[in-house]
Amino acid sequence: HGPPSDAALAAELERLVGPPAERERLRAALAEACLARVEAARAELVGFTTSLNQLLAALFLARAIKARAPAVRIVLGGSACAAPMGNALLAAYPDVDWVVSGWGEPALLALARGDEPPTRLIESHAPIELDAAPVPEFGPFLRDAGEFAEEARLLLTFEASRGCWWGMKHHCAFCGLNGVELAFTRKSSARVLREIRELFRAHRRGLFATDTILAIEHLRHVIPELAADADGPRLFFEVKANLTEADVRALRRARVVGIQPGIESLSTTLLALLKKGIDGIRNVALLKWCREQGIAVAWNQLCAIPGETTADYASQLALMDRIPHLPPPDSVNPVHIDRYSPYFERYRDYGWERLEPLPEYRALHPTLDASALTDVAYHFRGLGGPSPEPYLAGFTAAVDEWRRRNRRGDGLFLDAEQGLYRNEGGTTARFELSAGLARVLELTHQVTPVARVVEQAGCHPRVIDKLVAAGVLLVEGARVVNLVVRRPRPE
Repeated sequence: HGPPSDAALAAELERLVGPPAERERLRAALAEACLARVEAARAELVGFTTSLNQLLAALFLARAIKARAPAVRIVLGGSACAAPMGNALLAAYPDVDWVVSGWGEPALLALARGDEPPTRLIESHAPIELDAAPVPEFGPFLRDAGEFAEEARLLLTFEASRGCWWGMKHHCAFCGLNGVELAFTRKSSARVLREIRELFRAHRRGLFATDTILAIEHLRHVIPELAADADGPRLFFEVKANLTEADVRALRRARVVGIQPGIESLSTTLLALLKKGIDGIRNVALLKWCREQGIAVAWNQLCAIPGETTADYASQLALMDRIPHLPPPDSVNPVHIDRYSPYFERYRDYGWERLEPLPEYRALHPTLDASALTDVAYHFRGLGGPSPEPYLAGFTAAVDEWRRRNRRGDGLFLDAEQGLYRNEGGTTARFELSAGLARVLELTHQVTPVARVVEQAGCHPRVIDKLVAAGVLLVEGARVVNLVVRRPRPE
């Protein structure tokens, strides 16, 4: 759109990505490189995904292509194109011939065959037969990507399912998957196994599942089969956080080295407000088991949650101080209000007076009026709702401290040689590991009713209270779990 007229925006752009002349040089170089590819292919049709905030790059290149070769047809798909966003894009950007709202495969295949759709907005909402899709051919991708990334860092993506089986039943309050994207469908277990094995045999690289959530069927059948293979790829999955310890062990045996479990919070109250369908003590247990099994956990702490109180964060501060040895969150983020989420659809019910697109959209689409800008936007902010200001700085600092202590090796550990011990700042303090304490730790390695521990360990309830005060146990309601990480990793 040319140089921004807003001085503050111009200064921010220069701080982030360099002076205007350098940005123009880079844009021109990008356009020429892409145009050369289009011309070399003698392309009649060019498709762009808009997922992962690539919309403006796609619009920029669409304009460059049309200026050089007006006969080339342009089609956009992806998360920025669902209704009403797709209609607004078509109205605002005439260089785009078609926009696909929904699944891209059948629409793109029809366009490639020369079919002329009746309207510029192509709605493609019919379920896809995922087993019928080909195994991706990554040879050309790897040749191109090698120019830009270190070879060792390149992972390949694969798709085992689409949608969210949890969201179909209980839509998380902040989740922006729309109805089409929520509908859960999966590949057969046999097909997933074949695809993973073929991709690893061909490329010998780690694989990253694009699934929103790991299918229960795949957890029960694909994961054990992969564990039985003598060799295989390192894997990453998004999962629901209600995994058992046996599930975590199975994932690690199958060479799953990273997961994104959607933990979001360690407060049961906040998790209920978010409609997550899990509680804080189960999230803590999952973090412990993943640390023991050497599985990296990607998660963020959410805040500014409608219905929250500062007490919900004070209780987490006390808990975080006791678990430096568990995987810390990557960051603290106020909740987004994304289109299609319950927060968006019923924002007044959650305490917001009105919604408006994030201010960045005005900079990205300066020619649009307020109505069109609202239709294009996916991310919104709510006015008049909860503010994290009273606690945000302290909470963020506590998460930073958690990460620092985690890197330093602080925390509570148990191994056969050293017994039960706590590291803190390079100093080690040891507990006397009596037979009674060992039995309590055995019974509380998983989330367990307090009454069962008292009965089976033959201990007085005051023992449980003392171990809670010592930071060894976490009690929530009538259940308990210990906070001890066993080392080395148990088989």
